[in-house]
Amino acid sequence: MNWAIKTPRQVETMKLAADLGQISLPIWGFDPALSIALNLAYRDELITPTSTGFKLSTKGKELVKMIMSDKSVMIEEKAALLKIGKKITEDMVKTVSKEWE
Repeated sequence: MNWAIKTPRQVETMKLAADLGQISLPIWGFDPALSIALNLAYRDELITPTSTGFKLSTKGKELVKMIMSDKSVMIEEKAALLKIGKKITEDMVKTVSKEWE
């Protein structure tokens, strides 16, 4: 999702993938800053590790609620994520990433 919300075109691409239930992208980038952000979120107990990645902790969920209720912050990012929704699954990402190997 970090890659998907960088530009309006990428948001539309991921929205289409979510609607179709299949991602068909040549490749997307990995922002090194994401790794730093995940480390900080873990250190601040906003996320907890899972077998497939991370999930929001209770503290993280509270922060998300605050961000979502504040109409003055992260306006474009929230709109992009709401547009894509929760339809992009881990299986979809795994399937498309296997094509890059």
